[in-house]
Amino acid sequence: MAADNAFSFANIASPKGRQLEQMVADVSASYKYYWLLSLVKIVSEGKTGFISNQEMAARMIAAAWYPVVYFRLKFGYSDKLEEKIRLVQKECALSDDASYEEIIEAILQSRNSELKSKLSKLTRYVPSRFIGSLFDDQLAISKRQYGSSFEGHKDNDVKIFSQEAGNKSQAPYVIEKGGITLMPDWIQFFLDYSQMITDSTYFKLTQFVQRRNPNVPAVSEKLIRPTERKETEEFKSARNYWKRAIKSNEQVYDIYTKNPFTENALNRLGGLAIDHFVPWRFVLHDRLWNLVPTFGRPNSSKSDNLPDRDFLDDFCNIQILGLKANIDWEKPENIEKNKKKKKADPIMDAYRDLMPNAKSIADLLKHEAQLREKLQDAVGALLLQAKIQGFSKWQSDYISGNDLRL
Repeated sequence: MAADNAFSFANIASPKGRQLEQMVADVSASYKYYWLLSLVKIVSEGKTGFISNQEMAARMIAAAWYPVVYFRLKFGYSDKLEEKIRLVQKECALSDDASYEEIIEAILQSRNSELKSKLSKLTRYVPSRFIGSLFDDQLAISKRQYGSSFEGHKDNDVKIFSQEAGNKSQAPYVIEKGGITLMPDWIQFFLDYSQMITDSTYFKLTQFVQRRNPNVPAVSEKLIRPTERKETEEFKSARNYWKRAIKSNEQVYDIYTKNPFTENALNRLGGLAIDHFVPWRFVLHDRLWNLVPTFGRPNSSKSDNLPDRDFLDDFCNIQILGLKANIDWEKPENIEKNKKKKKADPIMDAYRDLMPNAKSIADLLKHEAQLREKLQDAVGALLLQAKIQGFSKWQSDYISGNDLRL
């Protein structure tokens, strides 16, 4: 509760902060958050005056693109924004990692009349629903006047109230035909507090999305486009780990092609690659227990798709072989070397995710059966959840062993 209060717009040193909190107090769909983020983005770009509904729809879709398309998050069964994003992806043939600007341009330049018609429905009610709570007193009078037909008149009444209140700047904008006109003092408010409003909105959005994706890891990091992926220290450590394993143990093999890492196989199949068994795009980490050595070609083929569960036994076998091949890592001289560098043991740091009380690699291997069970449970659960989220199954000849075994 304390964290929620810390991200309340009411903490902003302006009466408009409390009004903004009132506008997002009752949220059952994602559109309010993305409408607000789009308003702040537009203002930060120096735009003023009239903004078309078409542009607002395009910006909302662009802002929500990565959570829905790239990271496969769900906004809820009846969420219209998610539905429209899927439509744009299909009709505009945009890649999963399209940029914010590319998405907006594709939508605004589209000549697909059916697409434009469907997107117009996205903003049919959003402008009035977002600011409606600011006119509760007037709407209460309307409700008494219209009785059971109130809901059919509500949105038009909010439009009228926004126009009447325009001179007082009671709302952030006036609802016009085909769009909205931003109010000058609200423009200044958005400029003055843009970072605070953005941070608070993403905090609220994280809670909203997490409730609808309860078993998905790292939701807060999946709401925006990821920064350019660079090889982390953890991934570099894993690469060295598997290189040591391959060098010291000829039994280490590629679980996808069943080939050992011979010079011939490496030349033929694209060199050594380190694969996220459960796709990085889902787990968003480089933990050693989810990484396996493979070749470049199957690694590229698999990409962000899900491996068949039939690979799980081989996956566990390789994890055990990797530990056995790296047990020398725990020699006194290596332990001392890490202490001097003030580095945590990268191997045990990762595997303690699964077995918190394990003290060493030898300890892990002593309880090999338990470790296998933990790996099966943890990785199997991640594969299942990723499948539920919409990640595709890897369709590959490697699964049946076609033509790549030497």
